[in-house]
Amino acid sequence: MNTSLQSPAAANGPSQLADWIELKALFSDDRNASLQDLVAELRRDGSFDAVLEEDNIYELTDSGGETTERIANDAFSEIEDRNTATGSGYPFFLNGQYIQLKSSIEANDSTYIFLLLLSYFGADAGRSAQVHPERDFEDISFEAAKGYFGHNLHDKSYLFAYPRRTKEKEFTKAINKLTKLLYEGGGASRTPSAKHKKDAGLDLVIWHGFVDQRPGQLIAFGQCTISKNWRHKVHDLPQTIDWCSLWMLKIPAVPPVRMFFIPHRPDNDGQWLEASRYGGIILDRCRIAYHAPMIPDHVSASCARWIDTVLNTYVHA
Repeated sequence: MNTSLQSPAAANGPSQLADWIELKALFSDDRNASLQDLVAELRRDGSFDAVLEEDNIYELTDSGGETTERIANDAFSEIEDRNTATGSGYPFFLNGQYIQLKSSIEANDSTYIFLLLLSYFGADAGRSAQVHPERDFEDISFEAAKGYFGHNLHDKSYLFAYPRRTKEKEFTKAINKLTKLLYEGGGASRTPSAKHKKDAGLDLVIWHGFVDQRPGQLIAFGQCTISKNWRHKVHDLPQTIDWCSLWMLKIPAVPPVRMFFIPHRPDNDGQWLEASRYGGIILDRCRIAYHAPMIPDHVSASCARWIDTVLNTYVHA
């Protein structure tokens, strides 16, 4: 089987190499991939000219294959972490040094696989399917946020992303609706530039309310991005107290926390910590798939069409 799967580079890091293993399994006739597949590809490609070790760059000779073995083992450790972090939403069966697509899983019916392909190929890969995967990602993130909050009796949510799929198309009308649902905020501010705004970096809002409807509740402002340059997007949504002071008449009694949704899987190093500091609570591919095991039928159907298109485009029997 010929695919458009690029050879991995040893310096890419465990997360990108783990992506390659998962895609290799998805694209293979037998739907599996092993640690040795990665080792062989790294040695064949010879792309291990330098890696970062303890803040110093060393030239690699890969004497006895030790370097590629270590790099591949790190990638499989990441696979093990994904298996744990995603729970039943992980579409692969992990057995020692290989992964196998679960027999009960249809590739086009897996949220995780949709996020994996979206992360690797980008939204434009399946444009001929005439769907909007970036909007599907917002919808899935919305479901994951609700799942994370727990679907409690007084939890509510509002999809604020532009173009809005609610009847409140204009920015100020959407804020008026949001503050009415929150019982906080007092409506839209009279900031002159508001009439030109779309969503001002805010994609979804979810809150854990009380039956008394008094101010002071757990509110989360979420931002979604599918961009490969997601590390630069964590700054797009300002501190929530600043956002509210600009666009609402009153700041909620308890400033909202921030959430940041991406289909990618950051390495568990300074990259993850930095994103958390700037973007808030990170819901990456694994956390989203874990907390959104069920998505609305129309979103699932749209994702399935996009996945089929991507696989038909990039995997040629």
